[in-house]
Amino acid sequence: QGGKVALIDVFNSGKQLTFDEADALALQYQVNNVSSEYMASATKRDIIIRMLSNLRYFTRSNSGLRDSLPYLDLMIAIDEEDAGLRLERATICLRIGRRDMARSDFEWLLERRPEGLQLDRIREALRSL
Repeated sequence: QGGKVALIDVFNSGKQLTFDEADALALQYQVNNVSSEYMASATKRDIIIRMLSNLRYFTRSNSGLRDSLPYLDLMIAIDEEDAGLRLERATICLRIGRRDMARSDFEWLLERRPEGLQLDRIREALRSL
C-alpha cells in the first residue's frame, strides 16, 4: 500500500498484522527467536516460485513424479540457470523413462559445471543413457 510494508497472516484469512502482532505469533509458534523487522518482502517472482514448488510437492505426493513435472518445467522456465532444479528434473525423467529430457538436462549441467554438484555422478548417469 503506497510503498509501505504490510504483514499478512496467510493462515488467518489474510488479516493484516502489526509488527508487534507478527512478533508475538512468531514467538508463539517458533522455537527460534524471530523478529519481523528482519523479514524481507517477497517479490512476485518469489511468490510464484513458492506456489509452484508447493504444487509440485503436493502433486508428487498425491499423483506421482510424472504429474509433478509440469510444475518443475515452469520453475525452470522462470529460472533457467537453477542447476538444482535441472538436476531434479533430470533425475525424475531418468526414473520415468524420459531419457531424452534427462540427457538434455545432464548435458546442460556438464556444460555449465555448477559448484556443489558431483559431476562424476552426472557423467555416469549420462553414460547410462
